[in-house]
Amino acid sequence: EREGHVPDAEKQFAFNTRPLLQRLAVVTAGPVFNFIFAIVAYWFTYMIGITGLKPVIGEVEQESIAMQAGFSSGQQILGIDGNETPTWLSVIDKTVARVVDGGLVTFLVSNTEGQRQSVMLDMSRISIDEMASGQLLERLGIKPRVPEFPAIIGEVTPGGAADKAGLIMDDHIITADGTQINGWIDWVEYVRAHAGNPIKVVLSRHGTDMSLSITPEALTLDSGEVVGRIGAAFDSNYQPDASMYTLESYAMFPALFKALDRTFEMSMMTLQILGKMVMGEASVKNLSGPITIAKYAGDTANLGIV
Repeated sequence: EREGHVPDAEKQFAFNTRPLLQRLAVVTAGPVFNFIFAIVAYWFTYMIGITGLKPVIGEVEQESIAMQAGFSSGQQILGIDGNETPTWLSVIDKTVARVVDGGLVTFLVSNTEGQRQSVMLDMSRISIDEMASGQLLERLGIKPRVPEFPAIIGEVTPGGAADKAGLIMDDHIITADGTQINGWIDWVEYVRAHAGNPIKVVLSRHGTDMSLSITPEALTLDSGEVVGRIGAAFDSNYQPDASMYTLESYAMFPALFKALDRTFEMSMMTLQILGKMVMGEASVKNLSGPITIAKYAGDTANLGIV
């Protein structure tokens, strides 16, 4: 009736004239299905399995929260508060929830000899804003052990700085301004730090060493930071050490229980963060509008069905 004229003969079908329980059912159907869809999506995801890096600690920064708690290089995080953490993704998921709670967290870790020990961390020392901005592990002082990808050029963007300088596919970067480049991360960080400045590069091409100069283009990020970019991608055909990865997957019913638990945990965490925003304990910058939601939906879709 709010949308237009309803003939008297059809008023019995109008929403405003239906019993309270029927109106309640119509109004709640959408939100309820959102929960059902989340459970089903998580269920299939956990049955298919999620491939991720094993949560092995590469470095622990001096005087950091992690070092003070007793973490050390080479340890693998086996569980958090009794929950298994086979991948770094599961570690982040469980840790994020504890940051919102702001309490003590018990990590079960094992060293390179297989000896296990419990390590306690006080998550109240990390703010929700730091966590939301992607600084969780950095704030803890933990650097994950990651595969070492060689600094080998894959795809080169036509017209970009790398193309203009003469870089081609399969070029292996050896040094930059005399600084040894030990892997792709070293190369990316060096390029980012030299926006607009020429870099003298020594590389290996088909077994022959040669040198050239490349000037990274300046790119201004949303944060205002200016970084260098050359328009070259990593060699996607390179296969890293498979032993550093694991597949987190579950049988049908364990996956369903995992999906129910995950949906409940995410829902409660959302309410907690909203509550902390109201209390002024978290920034409203953590809220996202339709544009940001659409962007993340597109990003995740590009990563594949899982």
